Amino acid sequence: MGDNLYSDSVLAIEPQTGKIKWHFQYTPHDLHDWDSVQTPVLVNAEFQRRARKLLLQANRNGFFYVLDRETGQLLLAQPFVKKITWASEIAPDGRPKLVAGQEPSELGTKTCPSVVGAT
Repeated sequence: MGDNLYSDSVLAIEPQTGKIKWHFQYTPHDLHDWDSVQTPVLVNAEFQRRARKLLLQANRNGFFYVLDRETGQLLLAQPFVKKITWASEIAPDGRPKLVAGQEPSELGTKTCPSVVGAT
């Protein structure tokens, strides 16, 4: 159990040392197989009235994320599919607010997005 650290995550690694600078985990303890396979988009743009280096990703879990790519700070997480049933939102600390009863079960659980993900 637990978050399964670094799964379903993006990591910033210092190329000279190989040390992890920061990480952001999109779906801690992912029971739905929404591992992030989409390539993040890196942009330099103004966000919240400030020039920033950003990382953008539409994730298989149904949320669109904007991160500060220098610090890993979550700046925005918004749904991009019509109905997400597994989480009500992404908290400011980046953790999903889980909806009860959306875990896989022997009888089956209808969850959106499905096992193929939202992207």
